[in-house]
Amino acid sequence: MSKSRAFVLGLLILTLLLSACAPKVVKETVVVEKPVEKVVKETVVVTEEKVVTEEKVVTATPEPPKEAVKIGIYTVAWSAPSMEMMAQLIDMFNEEYNGRIEAEYIQGDWGEGDNYVAAGVAAGGGIADVVEWWTGGVQGWYEHDLVYDLSPYVTPKIRATMPEMQWGARSTDDGAVFMSGTAGGPNSTLYYNTALLDAAGVPAPDPKRPWTWEQFDQYSRMLTVDGSGNNLFDDPDAFDHDDVVQWGFLPRLDLEKLWEEGNNFALQASGDYMIRKDDAGKWDIFFDEAAVLALRTFYGVIADGVAPEESIGLTGSSQDELFAQGQAALVLRGFFNAMVLRSRYPDFEFGVMPIPQPPGGKHYWTTIGQGFGVPKCSEHPAEAAEFVFWFQQPEPQALWASALYIPPVNAAALTNPVLAENPDWDMIRYYYFVGEPVDLDFCTNEGEFTATVFGPTMMEVVQGLKTLEQAIEEIEAAAPEVLNQ
Repeated sequence: MSKSRAFVLGLLILTLLLSACAPKVVKETVVVEKPVEKVVKETVVVTEEKVVTEEKVVTATPEPPKEAVKIGIYTVAWSAPSMEMMAQLIDMFNEEYNGRIEAEYIQGDWGEGDNYVAAGVAAGGGIADVVEWWTGGVQGWYEHDLVYDLSPYVTPKIRATMPEMQWGARSTDDGAVFMSGTAGGPNSTLYYNTALLDAAGVPAPDPKRPWTWEQFDQYSRMLTVDGSGNNLFDDPDAFDHDDVVQWGFLPRLDLEKLWEEGNNFALQASGDYMIRKDDAGKWDIFFDEAAVLALRTFYGVIADGVAPEESIGLTGSSQDELFAQGQAALVLRGFFNAMVLRSRYPDFEFGVMPIPQPPGGKHYWTTIGQGFGVPKCSEHPAEAAEFVFWFQQPEPQALWASALYIPPVNAAALTNPVLAENPDWDMIRYYYFVGEPVDLDFCTNEGEFTATVFGPTMMEVVQGLKTLEQAIEEIEAAAPEVLNQ
């Protein structure tokens, strides 16, 4: 072998030996995701004692964002302030849920809600996922399988946003929750024209000290004035009933209000709702002695001369106009109407006070209120439930009450400055201070009974065609069949 060949062979053997002794290269890739790019880390083992990590940035395509679940909100807000506030609350919800759920405002109507829900469920859709309505109405929907049971979505935290009595009013005996709560509580209000009371020498009402019925009778007569300036209290003999220029009291005496207001006065007098179950568990109507006295006073205001015959069938807007024009000193309205009057007649000065009650008496109110139901045709009941129970939190409740002027179902809302610093709400705070809620088992046939039996019969009393005793006898005879059908 030549020297040159021996050198090449030796070099080859040495190379093979070194290669056999070298460690293997191991690569491990770890991916850390970022919104737009990925950082790829490569770890290279050079020797057993030395590790080197290398990084390089690789552009990555992010996953497309999920589309928000869209739900429709059918609201029966009717005044400009309440409609504007509902729109703001929906925007607040959408911002808070940040694209996961998107709620849409749908303007509804109190005269169309029943048909809207029934037709939508029958058609399998095409209506809102959330419908605002009153307690008894949604209870009827649930009994006809038109709305979901929301109890699967009620957590302990949600349960704490509303008193148990309010939950009971929105639940069935077996625990199903057929609606949420948006508003409910004491609402009856006597409105007064500040200037007319001053001119008549009637003491300024105190929102924490309501008039007695005797004071109401006296003051309403003092405020009933004829064209010669005579009033019905001080000058009854000289008073000209054919030339009244200012009425002391202007109620709405249509079929609905004869029941709604009459039953409320009876409730204040007796502490019991007139339609309730008897000892045998059957629905009936009860005319307690104290309730009859209250009904006699309320239904007799035209005969007493302090209210005009035009009160019969009077609409809310006409009542507001006569009140703002100074043709009526006192009107009976729900607390909610304060915002309606201010939006329509911004320069009109008026005040609110509790309705008359006996000295030291309690104020009673029922758990009937408003809330949201979720129709059975909704494809997104879970997201709809998130909206309706979000609405029960203190801040949405306070904002909604400040625009709607109906007490919130969440008492914590009353401490919010938007309500706590508003003197109008002194009356509501008084009601809560001296009041007591009535746990009501609502009869779903009440609407038919009051529209076809109670209202028309009591209208004959108001018109002087029948005595109250005759009307009560006829109503008591018809009630069991209609209420228990």
